[in-house]
Amino acid sequence: MRPNSIIRYARLREALYLDDDQAMAVQLARITVLYEDLRIELDSLRSFQNLAGPNDEFRVMYFIRRSLATLHEFIEAITELGKQPHFQSVEATWPEDARIRLKELRSELGSATQRVAILRNNVGGHFGEDGVAAALKHRKLWDAIAPLELDRNNQRHRRFVCHTGGCCRVRPT
Repeated sequence: MRPNSIIRYARLREALYLDDDQAMAVQLARITVLYEDLRIELDSLRSFQNLAGPNDEFRVMYFIRRSLATLHEFIEAITELGKQPHFQSVEATWPEDARIRLKELRSELGSATQRVAILRNNVGGHFGEDGVAAALKHRKLWDAIAPLELDRNNQRHRRFVCHTGGCCRVRPT
């Protein structure tokens, strides 16, 4: 039986070209970490197929916000890496099919950049005026039903803030 993956070890100095180009190493390190973050965030989202718990919807929104922010940073890192002269010289030594795949990836990411940025800003925790204005305009806030939690001393806890934020952040783009 063939293993699902193979683990190989390398010195980070060599894998990230630390001796050759600091700017390129920064982007390679970012891509490595962001890729793993995105994988974990998307796996977590897939695990919420059957929402059962009372707070599962908040967890789903959390992972949606995190994955959009991570994807935005990942696209940014791929774009910046492509601008590095040393990376361009390394890329030139790759087989043609690998260069073609990278070119296609850059094209797809480039066309998605603005859309991802808009989604990240609207859903990703950037609670700007545009989102609130759109929610008020479409009266989403007025029709929303949200819990208002009271403790034993009748002190309010603002759990409804999550619902308010959701109405303002998730809006047509």
